[in-house]
Formats: sequence, C-alpha cells, structure tokens
Amino acid sequence: MDTNFSPKTPERADGIACCPWLSKVALFVATGFGAGYLPIAPGTWGSVVGVGLFLVLWKMQWLLPGIAAALSVSVVTSGIGERHFGRKDPSQVVVDEIVCFPLAMLGLPVTPAWLAGAFVFYRIFDVIKPPPANWSQRLPGGWGVTADDLFAALYTCAALHAIRFLAQRF
Repeated sequence: MDTNFSPKTPERADGIACCPWLSKVALFVATGFGAGYLPIAPGTWGSVVGVGLFLVLWKMQWLLPGIAAALSVSVVTSGIGERHFGRKDPSQVVVDEIVCFPLAMLGLPVTPAWLAGAFVFYRIFDVIKPPPANWSQRLPGGWGVTADDLFAALYTCAALHAIRFLAQRF
C-alpha cells in the first residue's frame, strides 16, 4: 500500500506543480492582466493600472491593508513570472509597478495634478533606480522584482511631500 500522498506531477518551470490553472492565473496577474504584453513601455502601462488600483483602494478606504496584500501578491506572482519567462525581472512582469504605485500617493491630496505628478516621478525613479533601489534588484525571485519599485514609490512619495511642504511655505 502506497502511503505517500504527495503529488506525482513533475515540477513545472513556473514552480506550480499541482494546478495548471493556478499557474495561468498567477501569470495573468504577474503580467498586469495583460498590460505587460503591450509592445511599448510595459512598465508604464503597469503604472497606469497602478493608478487605477490606488483609486479603487482609496475609494474603498482600504489603502494600507490593500497595499500590504497586493505587495504579497506581487512577490509571489512576479517570482512565478521570472521562472516562466526564464530571466530576471522580465519586462512582461508589471505587477510590481501596479502594486507599488499606491504607496507613492500616501498622504497626498487625491487630485488629478497630484496623481499626474506621482505618476511622472514614479516612472522616473523606477527607470533611474537610485541606490538602494538598484541594489535591491539583487534579492532573489519576486523580492528583487518588487523591491526596486517599492523604493521608487517611497522616493516619489518623499519628493512629492517635500514639494508640497515647500509650496505651502513659499
């Protein structure tokens, strides 16, 4: 009698052996519901989806718990995306841009001008990756994919709060 109840399915490249449909769902999320497949600037399209995520979480008054949950989803699904595409931080994986953008708006007025400013600053910081953002990409799997965008969001938030502070003083 076989008492080994472990699945007999071989390990898949994306790390999910038990459920093929779960692998497809994780990849769909990792690619930003398809935004990562757009031909020009997939990270920018992912950030556009991130603006939408921010607005939904803000409207539901669930911003901090929503961001925490979304960051967890990003770490897991972006790691699956890396394994699927077979390279570090593939351009198709944009879940990190989506879930980190809401952090850029923490404590700021929710107006079109502030959203546009956050979007522009976020994209700039995500592209130039000032330290330690550039170092954080060395983290393994989904941690490295998500961490540099987390830094970009924090840099953006700090820069916009500084601009707001200075604008109120002068």
